[in-house]
Amino acid sequence: PFRSIVFIHGINGDPIKTWEYVRPSNDRKSNAAETVLWPRDLLPRAFPNARVLSFGYNGNLYRNRNESTPNIRELAHALLSDLTGQRQDIKLHRPIIFIAHCLGGLVVRKALHVATYNVRFHGVFEETIGILFFGTPHIPSAIDAWDHYAKFYPSFDRPAGRLSIGRPKRSRLVKTLQRDSEELIDLMTGFSGNTVPRWAIVSFYEPVKIPGAKALIVSATAAQLDIPDEIQRPIHADHATMCRFWSERDPTFREVCAEIKNMT
Repeated sequence: PFRSIVFIHGINGDPIKTWEYVRPSNDRKSNAAETVLWPRDLLPRAFPNARVLSFGYNGNLYRNRNESTPNIRELAHALLSDLTGQRQDIKLHRPIIFIAHCLGGLVVRKALHVATYNVRFHGVFEETIGILFFGTPHIPSAIDAWDHYAKFYPSFDRPAGRLSIGRPKRSRLVKTLQRDSEELIDLMTGFSGNTVPRWAIVSFYEPVKIPGAKALIVSATAAQLDIPDEIQRPIHADHATMCRFWSERDPTFREVCAEIKNMT
């Protein structure tokens, strides 16, 4: 069947590199690619009729004084606008499946909530059939955990040694992840009721800490919506590597494909 599979990255992420597996130097064979971008290299083989899209935005945890970052609502509207524009030339019925990592899952939640009452975007709401969340913090996480994450996995677009003006500050997106966050409370109340049961939801969580971390970036409890019929699955990886697959033989990639097939 025809599908649109939409990828949304998270904090310090990138629309390409978030999903890209880099082979260790000691595991690179002469005929093997050094990197595997599974939305491009693996997924089309499993779903040849799928249209694969990747949404990108400035998700940096830190910002310079002269740098602005969007909030969740702005990102949700941007996602809906882009997706609606991409679908204008599609005449056939093409269900939507979202695959979101980290904060990207909150963007999806907000986007679908907006699409329930915004006539312009209501088609996205109607066509959505499922969501796969990878380490999405549905409840607040400790800020020091995110600080450690940013140090160990720096922003893809902010290489080491880049000059900054002034002292970097946390971006507006961090406020969404803090306790008593109005945006997070709004998301929790808006993504419930009669809307959620219409979608198949799979929540993957990380049982592995990133090196040097005292705790998980997103705990199993925080990564689960805890709603009826939600499927909850662990991925034996840390918060960053949980959404990178090395081959069609990767057990987690096979599991993801099985869940996508179950959504149609």
